[in-house]
Amino acid sequence: MHYLLQAADDPSLIVPASQIWRGQADPYLQQRFDQPQERLLRGLAFAGRLFTPILDSLRSAAPTSASFDAEQAYMFLQDAAPLLQASGFRVLLPRWWGSGGKKARLSARVKVSGGKQNSKTRLSLDTLVNYEYQVMLGGHTIEREEFMRLAALKQPLVRVRGQWVLLDTAQVEAGLRFFEHGSGELPLSDALRLGLDGDETADTIPIDNVRADGWLKKLLDTLQKPEQIETLSPPEELRAELRPYQIRGYSWLAFLRRYGLGACLADDMGLGKAGAISTRVYIPTGWKRMGDIQVGDRVINPDGGCANVVGVFPQGEQNIYKVTFSDGSSTRVTAEHLWAVNTPVRKLRGNPYMIVTTAELAARGLKDAAGNRKYFIPMVQPVEFEEQPVPLDPYLLGALIGDGGLSQKTVMFSTQDVEMVEAVTPLLPEGVAIRHASKYDFRISSGRAGTPNPLVSILHNLELMGHRAEGKFIPKSYLYNSVENRIALLQGLMDTDGCPSGTARNGINFTAVEFVTVSKQLANDVKELVQSLGGRVRMDTKIPHYTHKGERRTGQLAYRLYISLPAHIQPFRLQRKLQSYAPGLKYEPTRSIERIEYDGREEAQCILLDSDNHLYMTDEYIVTHNTLQAIAFLLHTKNGAGSSRPTLVVCPTSVVGNWRRELQRFAPIMKIHTHQGAARTSGDSFASEIKEADVVLTSYPLLARDRETLETVEWSTVILDEAQNIKNSATKQAQAARALKSDFRIALTGTPVENRLTELWSIFHFLNPGYLGSEQNFRRRFANPIEKLDDVDAAAKLKRLSAPLILRRLKTDPAVISDLPDKLEMKVYTTLTMEQGTLYEAVVKDVMERIEGADAEGDSMSRRGLVLSLLMQLKQVCNHPAQYLKDGSALDGRSGKLERLTEMLEEVYATDDRALIFTQFAEMGEKLRKHLQATFYDEPLWLHGSTKVQEREEMIRRFQAERGPKVFILSLKAGGVGLNLTRANHVFHYDRWWNPAVENQATDRAFRIGQTRNVQVHKFVCTGTLEEKIDDMIESKKALADRIVGADESWLTELNTASLRDLVKLREVGD
Repeated sequence: MHYLLQAADDPSLIVPASQIWRGQADPYLQQRFDQPQERLLRGLAFAGRLFTPILDSLRSAAPTSASFDAEQAYMFLQDAAPLLQASGFRVLLPRWWGSGGKKARLSARVKVSGGKQNSKTRLSLDTLVNYEYQVMLGGHTIEREEFMRLAALKQPLVRVRGQWVLLDTAQVEAGLRFFEHGSGELPLSDALRLGLDGDETADTIPIDNVRADGWLKKLLDTLQKPEQIETLSPPEELRAELRPYQIRGYSWLAFLRRYGLGACLADDMGLGKAGAISTRVYIPTGWKRMGDIQVGDRVINPDGGCANVVGVFPQGEQNIYKVTFSDGSSTRVTAEHLWAVNTPVRKLRGNPYMIVTTAELAARGLKDAAGNRKYFIPMVQPVEFEEQPVPLDPYLLGALIGDGGLSQKTVMFSTQDVEMVEAVTPLLPEGVAIRHASKYDFRISSGRAGTPNPLVSILHNLELMGHRAEGKFIPKSYLYNSVENRIALLQGLMDTDGCPSGTARNGINFTAVEFVTVSKQLANDVKELVQSLGGRVRMDTKIPHYTHKGERRTGQLAYRLYISLPAHIQPFRLQRKLQSYAPGLKYEPTRSIERIEYDGREEAQCILLDSDNHLYMTDEYIVTHNTLQAIAFLLHTKNGAGSSRPTLVVCPTSVVGNWRRELQRFAPIMKIHTHQGAARTSGDSFASEIKEADVVLTSYPLLARDRETLETVEWSTVILDEAQNIKNSATKQAQAARALKSDFRIALTGTPVENRLTELWSIFHFLNPGYLGSEQNFRRRFANPIEKLDDVDAAAKLKRLSAPLILRRLKTDPAVISDLPDKLEMKVYTTLTMEQGTLYEAVVKDVMERIEGADAEGDSMSRRGLVLSLLMQLKQVCNHPAQYLKDGSALDGRSGKLERLTEMLEEVYATDDRALIFTQFAEMGEKLRKHLQATFYDEPLWLHGSTKVQEREEMIRRFQAERGPKVFILSLKAGGVGLNLTRANHVFHYDRWWNPAVENQATDRAFRIGQTRNVQVHKFVCTGTLEEKIDDMIESKKALADRIVGADESWLTELNTASLRDLVKLREVGD
């Protein structure tokens, strides 16, 4: 260990102890303090009290270093070094010790091999593959004999290939076990986890590297890069034209089937990568608000050139984060906005920029252990704004803004530089001359009384005349002009109010520029000008003080800009300034990320560019119609790519008819058997009936009821449509789904996660049993850390494992559909009538007293039932008193919500609009049907849980018809999934399910492929009631599903009594 002396106020100044003892210390160091030798000895003495082996070196008259044995070195690294650092010493640790706990130590490398595969080989997660472990020490492969020799030393630090490596007792024992069981077979599921996760351990030893060969290597590579999947031609028998994204989806299903891996086709709406709509986006003529960007706009890319906007996707209200850079500049983006960043080490190694999200940057930390910034973004190349005609030479305008007097009717120019006068003279408009007026002042005029001064007219048109120094600015036509014009403008500004600054070279040349102004607007304009040229600007302020005639005075607030420019941009023309300026040739301007801070919520939007480096592009997916992709896949398997055995499709009861119609429409060659109704068969009769079938359709209720019949069949493929129906792994339908026998499994769902991550586990346990471990293990590794601790690493790990087997895409992606309109969501706030308010308070008083009684008796089951009853009754009161009272009384004039709905439907009936109305209460749906028929003399359709299948299909046909009914009332549960009702362009949620995923699925009955008009979604909320309070609360429940791939009211039963009372109490509107 070597000793050095470091200057506290200049960490870059470090002098080895050997030079200090020889009297060769830097003269600059000796100027800092007297007797550096004594300072060194005092410091070493103090360090020796913290780590006594250092004291041995002090026996020397001129100590320069200390030597330790392996045990002492380990003690120093493990215990003393952190203590010394905490005491103010800087300790430079060896690279092999690492940072953040990543020390050179025992690790393993695993090689997995799948052997040969032919077209007849049927693979599954249980398929055994070969593995071979290699023990590594400090990154070097180690053989058994050498490991035994090192272990025999019984030292915590051992030397391997010239490198010290940590080897403690536990690792020795684990290493010995490795050598005993270094090869063998493991299931394909384990091999996939090793290859995809990259963060596994084996017997407590971290696995640093996984190598695969043969078909297993191809599988792993393709799972991580799905764009490499072979694109299949659509089946000839498919009577539909697949869009490119649908072809990719069906090809993806076929690829996973080849390897026996279950697939989750989770196409659904998601959140794009976006910036706040108030942020600027630069365009060739200046800038636009993000919210004003449209498809077809041309925007500036990081190369300084232009790219076309090919997609604009509003993202709704998002959490916004302010990202501040090292030069003080900042921007506002969402957590999922993508950044191109590099680190000093990556740059040194020649590695390209990597793409990460705002959330990932925040999670990784923005500074290293020494406090240095870790992430740098690329500096923009000089932006190629379109050249605009300008009335004055840009250099002249810059000089006039800098040293021109523009506040009076004439133009004055102040300078003591003859060269400056000579520079502007030839640039003046025709008929204008510059004349000496006083010591350093010049008047720029026409020279003849009564003759207009064209310069004054031009400056008036630019709105610069009449402004004092604090009001100056750069006109937009100059700020957003060609590179050449902007450089000339900058030179005019710098020749007048700028000067060389920064680090001096040889005491003469400076590498940066300083600019001072008392105009805040001009300071910001110059900052933007420099940044548009690829430079960096740091700005601060100063209030000057001066003495005038013996009186101490305070000057105007001044803005001081410190500017660093690319080497090829010359900021000056004046020779005296040029002679003092030399651009930094070694280090170009850089900009690093300083901090990321939450900055409220705001509407956000993402844009898609057609450039190669479109940083707004994301790796998310799109939502669209799953059924057609599944049908294409079924035709593919029928045509010799799979088994001749039938496929089972399980879906909600209301969707069975939809599947049958679409199979008949798009794949008439397929033979369909519907297992439904009282006449359905079982046992041998069922087996006989499905012999010739290609597809068997059934529903979730029958899946559980007829489990014994369905699980006796060896299915080719099992498809679960609306697979969130098995989100609870303990339900009978989930257990029945897992008991089915099949070669391949597909889950179709728009919401793989609604409330809890265990729902994702349940779907995966059906698709690929055991892949995510047991449910208990999944809770320990993923669900609890992510949901309770917001563990970013655990979330990333889960995504690495699950993402290759989930295809999730966004309907806003232009690659999916170009003509899908917007969905406009809005809250409709209504007030209670006096009758409703009285009933509401009476219900709260009555049930809360009973809940408190249950609390006193410790009866948790009764309490839970009472809470759910309270919530149900209050929702009924908010809907209508007649629903709560169940007395068949009249409806008019008694409900603020019903009155508002009636008013809004008047517009629907007056135009060619159509509307869906969702309610979770059958009795309310019936009352709405009667009320709307009596009010508008037009009977609306009404679909609920008791509606027969044939009636459902007829209702859908009528509503979709050219002259169909205006309004369709639907029970949220019966009509919320699987139906295609694109004739509607209004969706009313009369009462709330308080589950964002369920509500969004219901809305998507209208907002889906085939919709050609904007869809307006109206969500009713009674102000002052629990509806308003819970509407605010459930917004936070949406984040969970968005992060990995929202929430019924059962979670409300867990509130304590005080919180529950606060939730349900009636508030004054505005409280």
